[in-house]
Amino acid sequence: RTAFSDFNREYFGAEGLKLTSLLFTMNEQMITIDRFPSIDKAIEYYNTLINSKKIIADIDERYYHHFIISTQNYPTFYNRKNIPAYMKFFRVFYLNNNEKNNK
Repeated sequence: RTAFSDFNREYFGAEGLKLTSLLFTMNEQMITIDRFPSIDKAIEYYNTLINSKKIIADIDERYYHHFIISTQNYPTFYNRKNIPAYMKFFRVFYLNNNEKNNK
């Protein structure tokens, strides 16, 4: 949580992002950063996080997932807790659309 707070302050200090940490399952914790004013800002945050590698570089990729989710989809995701299904949706809806829009 501290690493994300530091990251937010360094790269997105003017954005006033809110960080929340909660227990997702009995063995998993979830950190959320909300609310972005637009999908473009959320994608910018996601890409900056991926490219900076400051926070996630030391964590084995099997032990975390990072993605963008809308406020409309969040309740369903949280109730179902089906990370693999959401990751498929995320790759198609967010990442593929973002790559198409940047070409």
